[in-house]
Amino acid sequence: MGGFSYLLFLCGQLAFAMWGDGSSGDPYKKISKAVNDDCGEIKLAKGTYEEDVTLKKGVKLRGNSKDGTIVKGKVTMDDGSEISKLTVLTGGIAVSDGADADIEDAKIKNSNIGITTTGGGKLTADDVVISGNRKGMYIQYGKDIKIINCKVYSNKEEGLDIRANVNGSINNNEIYDNGESGIEVILGKAELSIVNNSIKKNKASGIAAQFYSDTDKKGDVNIKSNVITGNSNFGLDCKAPSGADGRPKGYWADSMDLTSNKIIDNKKKDFSSACKFDEDKIADATKTKEDREAEKLALEEKEKTKTISVEEKVELEEIKVQQEEENRIAQKDQEEKNNINIIFEEVEKFHQSQDENKKIIEGRSSALIFFMGEDYKKIKELKDNLYFYDQKIEEIEERKGLIVDENMLKDADNQISILKGKRESTVKFIENKGSRFSLWGWVLKEIYLSQNNKIFGFF
Repeated sequence: MGGFSYLLFLCGQLAFAMWGDGSSGDPYKKISKAVNDDCGEIKLAKGTYEEDVTLKKGVKLRGNSKDGTIVKGKVTMDDGSEISKLTVLTGGIAVSDGADADIEDAKIKNSNIGITTTGGGKLTADDVVISGNRKGMYIQYGKDIKIINCKVYSNKEEGLDIRANVNGSINNNEIYDNGESGIEVILGKAELSIVNNSIKKNKASGIAAQFYSDTDKKGDVNIKSNVITGNSNFGLDCKAPSGADGRPKGYWADSMDLTSNKIIDNKKKDFSSACKFDEDKIADATKTKEDREAEKLALEEKEKTKTISVEEKVELEEIKVQQEEENRIAQKDQEEKNNINIIFEEVEKFHQSQDENKKIIEGRSSALIFFMGEDYKKIKELKDNLYFYDQKIEEIEERKGLIVDENMLKDADNQISILKGKRESTVKFIENKGSRFSLWGWVLKEIYLSQNNKIFGFF
C-alpha cells in the first residue's frame, strides 16, 4: 500500500487532506511537501510512504515505531538532520558530504547500501538494525562515526565497510551472518575504538584490516573486549589489496592494539599469518587484565630472587608500561564518567521542575478547560524545554565515546535510556493535553503554539 493510504503527522497534527498546506485544518500528507515548506520536525503515523526524501539542514523525521512506520525509498540527510522510529526500505540512507547526522531506533532493509556517507562530518547510529542489503554500511574517507547498540546482519557483502581516515567508535554491536567480513577497515590514518562487539558467523573474516599504498600511514585502532567467533575465514585478517609496496615495517602490529578479546573457533584460523603477529602480540590480543597482573607478579618474584632472565626483564618492563597506560586510560574513563554523572543529575533535577509545571497544568479546572482550553502557556514552556533533554543526552553521548571501560559504557547507556524515557514522558504528556475539546482554546493554542502561521503542534 502506498503513502496516500495513511495519515502523516506534521509536528503533531493529523493530515487528513490529500496534499495539505500545513495549517491545523489541512496538514501535509507527503513528507517531501512538509520538507519543502520548511517544517523543522515531521512526525509520521503508522503506514508506508512511497517516496524519496531529502531532509534539509536540521530537519527531524520521526516515525511512530521502527516496525510500524515505513519509508519506501531513498532518504538523504543534510547537516544536523535526524531520523528515528521508522524503517527505510529499498532506498537506504545517504549522509551528505560534510554533514552531521543522527540515526536512532530505526531499521534499514533491502537496499543497495544501508547507510552510506561521504566526506567529513559526524555520523551517529544508535540502536539501528541494518539487514538484507547488498552492503550494510559504507563509511567513506574522513568521517567521524559513533556506531553503538546496532545489529548488522544478513547483508550480502560486508557488514561495515570503512575507508581510510575514519575516526570514532564502534561499540556494543552485533555483527553477524554477513556475506563477506563483519568489519572491513582500511587502517591508514584511522583512529577507531572497536570495543565490546559480537562479530560472528560472517562468510569471510570477523575483522579484515587493510593496507592501501595511497594511505600508507599507520592507524591507531583499539580492538578490545570483542567476541569474534565462527567466521568462515579468520577472526582477524590482514590484507593489502593494492600490494604491499610502501607498507612500513610492523604496520599491522603497530596500527592495531588488541586486548581482552575472545577470538576462537574461526574456520581458517583465529589470526591470519599475513598479520605477522608474534606470539606475544597474539597472547596480548586475548589476555585479560587479570592475566597480565598475574604474569607481572610472577616476573617480579623472579626479579626478587634474582632468577629473572634478560628477556623476562624486558617483558616485565613492557608489562609495567602497558599497565601505566591502562591506568591512565582508566583514570580518564573515570573522569568522563564523573562528568556524565553530573550531567545526569542535572537533567534529573530539571525533570523535577518540569513535573511541577505538569502539576500546574493538571490542576486546571474542567470548566476553564472547556471554555478556554489547556494552560497553553505552560505547555509551551514544556515544549520549548525539550531541547534541554536533547542537548544533555548529546553531551553524554559525546563523553561516552571517550570511554573504553565496558561496565562504565553499560552504565552510561542505562543513564541515556533513562533520560530518553523522561523526555518521552514529557512529549506524551504534551500530546495528551493538546487533545481535549474547548470552545475558545484554539485561539490561545494558535497564539502560544504556532510558528510561521502554521500550527506546529506538540512534538
